[in-house]
Amino acid sequence: MSSQSPSVKSLYQQLPLNQFEIRILRLEPSTPSSSEIRASLLKRSLLDLRKDDASFEALSYTWGLASITKDIIINGTAFPVTANLYAFLQQYQEPNQTADLWIDAICINQVDLIEKNHQIPMMNMIYAAASKLVIWLGESSSDSDLALEWISFLGSGSPYDKMPNIPNNAWQAMQSFLERPWWRRIWIVQELATGAMGTKLEKASVLCGHAQISWINLVIAAARMKAHEDDKRQAFPTITEILELDSLRDSAGNYFMNQPTPQALFDLICRYRHFLATNGRDKIYAIWNMFASVPSKRLETRYDRPVEEVYLDFAAELLSGETGLELLRHCGNAGPDIPSWVPDWPVPLGSLPLPLRNIQRYFDVPWWAEPEYQEPKGLIRPDGTRKESNVGYYVSPLVSGSEAQKERERRIKRLEWTAKGSAVVKSLDEIPAHFAIHGCPDATIEQIKQLLPRDDVVFVVADESRHLPENPDAVQQGELITERNMKKWLLQELRHSTAEPPYKAATTVNATFNINKPDKSLQVKGILWDEIEACHDSFVEDVDRDFADATRFMVGVGCCKRLAMTNKCSTSKYPQVADLLEAFWSTLFVGQPLESKGADGVEHQPRYQDWLPEVPSSWSPGKPPVTATTTGLIAIAEMNEAIDRSMSAAQGEQGKGAPQFTHQLGPALKARLASTWSQQPYDLYHRPFDLLNVIPDPYWQTRRQEDELAKQQAQKRKTGCIRSSLDGIKDSPDRVFLERAYDNIDEALKQQPSLVPQDTLPPGIEKYALGRRFFITKKGYFGLGPQKAEAGDRIGVLFGSGVPFVLRRWNSAEGKRVWKIVGECYVHGIMQGEVIQKWELGSAEARMLHLV
Repeated sequence: MSSQSPSVKSLYQQLPLNQFEIRILRLEPSTPSSSEIRASLLKRSLLDLRKDDASFEALSYTWGLASITKDIIINGTAFPVTANLYAFLQQYQEPNQTADLWIDAICINQVDLIEKNHQIPMMNMIYAAASKLVIWLGESSSDSDLALEWISFLGSGSPYDKMPNIPNNAWQAMQSFLERPWWRRIWIVQELATGAMGTKLEKASVLCGHAQISWINLVIAAARMKAHEDDKRQAFPTITEILELDSLRDSAGNYFMNQPTPQALFDLICRYRHFLATNGRDKIYAIWNMFASVPSKRLETRYDRPVEEVYLDFAAELLSGETGLELLRHCGNAGPDIPSWVPDWPVPLGSLPLPLRNIQRYFDVPWWAEPEYQEPKGLIRPDGTRKESNVGYYVSPLVSGSEAQKERERRIKRLEWTAKGSAVVKSLDEIPAHFAIHGCPDATIEQIKQLLPRDDVVFVVADESRHLPENPDAVQQGELITERNMKKWLLQELRHSTAEPPYKAATTVNATFNINKPDKSLQVKGILWDEIEACHDSFVEDVDRDFADATRFMVGVGCCKRLAMTNKCSTSKYPQVADLLEAFWSTLFVGQPLESKGADGVEHQPRYQDWLPEVPSSWSPGKPPVTATTTGLIAIAEMNEAIDRSMSAAQGEQGKGAPQFTHQLGPALKARLASTWSQQPYDLYHRPFDLLNVIPDPYWQTRRQEDELAKQQAQKRKTGCIRSSLDGIKDSPDRVFLERAYDNIDEALKQQPSLVPQDTLPPGIEKYALGRRFFITKKGYFGLGPQKAEAGDRIGVLFGSGVPFVLRRWNSAEGKRVWKIVGECYVHGIMQGEVIQKWELGSAEARMLHLV
């Protein structure tokens, strides 16, 4: 809709550019005699809307293809709208009442760039003023009703309730629903955060065809799937984003009152970079102006300027502000018209930014984290089912000042109690009202109050799970474990943004740079430290969404290990094999600290020498075993098989002897993936990575007989958290019987290696390697670089930056010696300031590097 007919143009009179005036679309009632959609445009002042309490609803939707339109009638004039918007208006019409709506495609004159420059920065205020947020995900599909039915069910109780058995077609329906285009649209961040902030959360709804669900239920369902993702039955990337979006929405009111810093806004732009925008400028404007309540706080919006100029000006402003050279970490893959030192925001980098500084993803304890139980959790019924928890949730109104901060601290303390099972308090005021100090007379409580301020007194409060009965059954015990694990994760998310930066490549010296906007260049002081000699193909970008990518990733790791073990530069730098292996694996983990707990719960030193050992020459590949699509299903099947074997042995019968799988990996794909092991010489079974998807093992038959390491790991296997149900059993004979049964299951598990590798590192340790290339420098350093890194590229350490960069020499039109940024990189051995130390000692040379 880049041009307008004269009749459509007549609908718009330019709105005053110095006032808060907007247009509202009044949707007329539907009539049985006509299928036409009729509406009228009304002018309103945002200030009057607030004063008169006049209400309108704001729509959040995806435009769809602009080339496919249908006409509606506005003020008697035919007005073209996209097919998706037409479907919404048709669905939203009521027979006997009008609906006042704000819809960007209609209420803003899209061909008037001056009006867009004025109206789009006001969108945060428009959505904030709306009485209700309506989210339209599009017309119904063959399985969308099924998806909403299950999401509604999962969101009707507590996020910690045990997951029911969900049919495969329901999982697929929910996956399709969560992959609709709306979830990846950049403007939804602002529209949701401001349109449903505070208590307006209760009015936000999601429509898909004729079906509807509240945003509250959707978030609870997402939290429930997140809480139970350790089951590893399905990968749902969108659920994490739903929870993060809702956390931002929950904090929007506070950000309106206390403006976020430029660094915080820049973090949000980076965090939602992978979201899509029709107009490249929106990658900046949709986020930066989100919480600006007055014009002086807004970034100037210029839809009348080329996008390259907008990006260049924005980069120059950020470099000169508090973000500094951190901006350069988000460069790479830029288009030909954009300098390499300016992020090309619509172009994905294909990898996560290195964890130099953790971007805050949760801003407060989520409202869904603290369900208020109306009655204790139900026991298991005779048929094995149980009733969903009867819970309510408290959504706090917008409160400013010191009281809001105190309430936030109290909520974090409550989260800590449940996560750890207890907490240290320094005042009885910190204890929630429903907690009880058992067996203490008033005089003793007064004495405790007097003692608490003393440094030599520690007062520990244990978590009181009021929603559990006195003798919880196994399922209730498991739900408590789930709740505590989820709250531990939330505590970590709330605190990790303040953690000490792990990299200090050149942060001990100040950045020195000069921006030349007419020349589109940046001069920055730095050291050309090394040169890439060899590199492998980049790793896959995701190991969860495609069954085959887990195997491709591990085969790539094996190839990289072979490159590291045979490269002359690396073997010269690391003559001891143990040192070389430690450097190699630390590079793949980008230096992340390792937390390795064995099946016995004891901390173990990293087993660098055990990961990807060479396949014994006597082993021959064969037919890989029957296996499930995910490792979670394999673990469940093996546990069931162990239970069957132990029960059969107790009854003097022969067990089935092999796990029975649901959702099997197809035989052709399984054989093809297993055969790819031959592309590298190592045993991919013994790996440090805990991956969701299965990697078919061609050596399984031999491994069961001859793999001593796998046998040792099998001897440590136990029934794990199932044993926690014993804590709720008071009857001694029952407890003795179950202890004996669990011992039998443990013995059954130890009889042979698991199809799932044991003693792996925590999930996600591989995420920063994904989408990057492993390389070796001429000095023998190992590194991970951007996808476009090549042999001959240089490693540059720029003053003031926490990470090094891959730079490429470029010939300018004037014949100058200039460089382009290929992207940030991890280089093992220079991430803690080692190069700067050499420069300070005079053994490295610094220069001004000309970046274009």
